[in-house]
Amino acid sequence: MPMRTPTPPKPKAPPNPWHAVSVQGGDSACDAARRMRGVRFLAAEAPRIPLAQCASPARCKCIYRHHADRRANLRRIADRGMYGRPAPVERRAPRDRRRVGD
Repeated sequence: MPMRTPTPPKPKAPPNPWHAVSVQGGDSACDAARRMRGVRFLAAEAPRIPLAQCASPARCKCIYRHHADRRANLRRIADRGMYGRPAPVERRAPRDRRRVGD
């Protein structure tokens, strides 16, 4: 019986350069985790968990919450569904160039 050649692995999608994380503390989060609430970091630049200022690193329950983008709000016009400025109103009066005496 002929041997099958293994199929090569599918190429992975390119990583998102704007992938972001935020530190999510539990109900009993330390002060350091509470100060980080809502702050997004690029994934490569995020602080390590447990945080360096954590009051009880052995019992730390902090996790990373993942986001597709570091921005929390839509700021660009294209993100809001508007693409540039509206078309200007045509102000030139149409006229027939072949008519004489106008």
